[in-house]
Amino acid sequence: MNDPLVSVIIPTFNNAPYIAEALESVFRNCLCSCQVIVVDDGSTDNTKRIIMPYQDRLTYLHQENRGASAARNSGLVRAKGEFIAFMDGDDVWFEGNLVMKLGYLLNNPGVGAIFSNFRTFDRLGIIEEDGMRSIYPIFRKKGGRLEEIFREKSPLSYNGLGCFVYKGNIFESILFGNLIATCSIMIRRECIDYTGFFREDLRTQEDYDYWLRLSRGCDMACIDVPLVGYRRHSRQLTSSRMDYLILDVARVLEPYRRDIGLLSKPTAQQFRKRYSELMNLLGIAYLKSGNRKDAARAFRRGFYMDLGNLPSLAFWLSTPFWRKPAVYFAFRVAKRIKNIQTPAILRSGGAAADRTARTDQTDQTDKTGENAGQEKISVQGT
Repeated sequence: MNDPLVSVIIPTFNNAPYIAEALESVFRNCLCSCQVIVVDDGSTDNTKRIIMPYQDRLTYLHQENRGASAARNSGLVRAKGEFIAFMDGDDVWFEGNLVMKLGYLLNNPGVGAIFSNFRTFDRLGIIEEDGMRSIYPIFRKKGGRLEEIFREKSPLSYNGLGCFVYKGNIFESILFGNLIATCSIMIRRECIDYTGFFREDLRTQEDYDYWLRLSRGCDMACIDVPLVGYRRHSRQLTSSRMDYLILDVARVLEPYRRDIGLLSKPTAQQFRKRYSELMNLLGIAYLKSGNRKDAARAFRRGFYMDLGNLPSLAFWLSTPFWRKPAVYFAFRVAKRIKNIQTPAILRSGGAAADRTARTDQTDQTDKTGENAGQEKISVQGT
C-alpha cells in the first residue's frame, strides 16, 4: 500500500479468542487509506490461523515474545501513515472512532495527538460506561472534570452524536496520573518521530512513560465520549509484582525528578510530595522481601525529596530493626497515614500493568481452554 493516511498498530499475544473481533472493528472504521499492522509477540495459541483469512488486508509480523513495547516498536518501524493509531489484540473500536479523531487532527494542525474516553467490558458485558474516570485516579483529585486538565473545551458532533472535545498541554497534569488508554489514541507521525520508541526496559508503565514524553512536546486533545472498548480480564497483579510495579513508576518519573527545576513552582512542590510517597511505598515493598539495604535507600531518597515527610524519616531510621512480621503490621498502619497512601501516579498504572501482565508469556492461565470467538459480545450499547 502506498502512502496510507493512517497506520494502525496492533500488538497481540495469545489473543485467539478476541483477535478476529478486534480486527473486524478496525476494518469497519477504515473508511480512508489505512495500513493495519498486526505484531504477533510470540503467541503459542492459534492466533496466526485466525489472522490468516485477513492477510490480504493487513501486514502480519511474528516475533519472539519480548513484550508489548517491543511489539509496538516493531509496528512503528514499518508504519508508513501520516497518523499512527494503537490498539491491542483484545480490544475493540466503535463506529466513528477513526473518522472523528482523524477529522479533528486534520482540522487542528496544532494538536499532536488525540484520545478518547472508553468503555470497559468483560465476557459478561459492559463494566463501566465511563472507563476513563473509573480506572484513572487522577480524576479523584480533579473531581472528574477535564476542564481542570485541559485549557480549552469545544463542542463536537458526528453522525448525530454530540460531545465535547478538550485541548491543551497536559504534561504537568499527567505527572500525577495517567488518563490515556493506549487503544484510544491517534498520534501525528512527526510527533512519533521526536518522541521515539516505547521503552523496552520497563515491564509495566511503558505507555504512561510514552504519554509523558509525548505530551511534553505537543498539545493533545480528548473526546469525552467512549469510542473504544477496553477488555478487562480476570487476572490481576499479584503482590509479588508490586515491587517492580512501583519501581517502574519510579523509573518513569526519574527524568522529571532530575529536571524538577523546569516545572512550575506549584507543580514542583506537589511532585516532591508524590515522589516521596512513591519512595515510601517502594521501601515498604523492599522490606516485605527482606531487602533492607534498598529499603533504606528508598526511604532516604523520599525524605530528601520532601524534607517535611516524617514517615520517610521514621522508616529510614528504623529500617535496620525491621523484621518481616512487623513490616506487614507497619504497612497496615502506614496506609492510614495520608502521605503514604498509594499515590495516583501508581494506582493509575494498574490498568497498564494489568495489560502488560496479559502479554507476559509466563502467565497464561486464564486463556487455557478458551476457543476462538468464545467471548464475542456487543459492548457498543445504544
